[in-house]
Amino acid sequence: MRWSVLKIKSISFLFNKESDKSLYHQLYDCIVQQVFDGYMKVGDQLPSIRSLANQLKLSKTTIENTYEMLLAEGYIISYPKVGYFIDVTIENGFSSNQVTEKAIKKETSKTYKFDFSSKSVDETIFNISIWKKYLKNVLEMKSEIGSYGNPQGELFLREELTSYSYRVRGVHATSDRMIIGAGIQPLLSICLGLFLDRKITIAIEEEGFIQAKRVFLDSRCELIEIKKDSEGINIQDLKSHKFDILYLNTTSSGKNKKRISAKLRFEILKLATKRNFYILEDDHNGELFYTSRLIPAMQGFDQDDKVIYIGSFSKLLLPSIRLAYMVLPTYLMEIYNTKKDSYNQTSSKIEQLTLAFYIQQGVMERYLKKLRKLYLEKSQLVIKYIEECFPNRCYVFQENTLQIQLFGPFEKSTEEIMADAKQASINLPIYHNKDLMLSFSGIKKENIKEACILLSEICSRK
Repeated sequence: MRWSVLKIKSISFLFNKESDKSLYHQLYDCIVQQVFDGYMKVGDQLPSIRSLANQLKLSKTTIENTYEMLLAEGYIISYPKVGYFIDVTIENGFSSNQVTEKAIKKETSKTYKFDFSSKSVDETIFNISIWKKYLKNVLEMKSEIGSYGNPQGELFLREELTSYSYRVRGVHATSDRMIIGAGIQPLLSICLGLFLDRKITIAIEEEGFIQAKRVFLDSRCELIEIKKDSEGINIQDLKSHKFDILYLNTTSSGKNKKRISAKLRFEILKLATKRNFYILEDDHNGELFYTSRLIPAMQGFDQDDKVIYIGSFSKLLLPSIRLAYMVLPTYLMEIYNTKKDSYNQTSSKIEQLTLAFYIQQGVMERYLKKLRKLYLEKSQLVIKYIEECFPNRCYVFQENTLQIQLFGPFEKSTEEIMADAKQASINLPIYHNKDLMLSFSGIKKENIKEACILLSEICSRK
């Protein structure tokens, strides 16, 4: 049985040349089916008789007979000197766009009006048209996007990041010591691969970053949890253990999730030199301080090449743009260079080049200024309404994580609060089964007051 693939607009049709049905009847059936499926909708124009005959290598008579049947059945309408158009809507049909939307919704979690989770950002401030402009430039670079990317990351982006990270975070890096990846976890995996000729021990703050812990455990590392205090990681407890790597979030540490002070940073750096361990500095949202003075990254003060630095863009751009970078000490970079040809780049080459243009043209730093202003305004609003709606309840403002930790316990159980919040369209993560961790990164400014009032009612009513 022989088949040929024929197209009307962008729709493909299968014709059986050995069928008992005539060619025009087969073409008629195909078009009608497309209408019922919703792939051809009211207002869609069909090709002219001549162009379709040329396209399908059929006679004009066959096409004319098909169109006459469609006209007679009311599926299409003819406008003289204009053309033929679909003139029927099938209620039960669905369009290809609907199919796509359905698939996306199936994979996407519930949408909430008030999002206090930390898994989203306020996308209204991100100028997507500027990103699209640079993305379009990249898509026209045919020779670049038609090849695999550099496993270490595109040189254009690495060069831009060396100057950017120095300006905004005081990081001392060169492009040959920088590695690009699709988020922190892939970079952590690469980093650990430089040590796996032996079993290594990693020290991490108790109740530290769970995604980092997952990578460490999957890599069969031994984990030591270090106590924390109001100043950050507890230095005395740190001194009592022996380990190979200290994983440290220098911008959000300790019981109050605040930046590690300059004094404590220098003390840890001296200890790293004395004890011969590496510091894996996770500088999460290091650029985003908006109520206090910026403190440069710990890596910039490292005199003995002991700091592995990781920066990311999940809260600076959009979470769906998966880009992060790691700066390795010289010795570890030498090990990486012997292995890098065995790695595949995890981050899209197209996104890397787009970000490189975004930074090169100064857009990133202008955007940072807007973000700081927005998050300052949001933090002030959240604090104002938390104090009004939850009088006499303690809370901690965590600047760089864009969160308010509202201390429990509450009159209702966490399960009841979660269920009621969901009913009120509030996305509400529970922290330690008693406190509420309210992120204001994704919630819109105009919704903060209403959300806080609703939340106070939920937490108090029985």
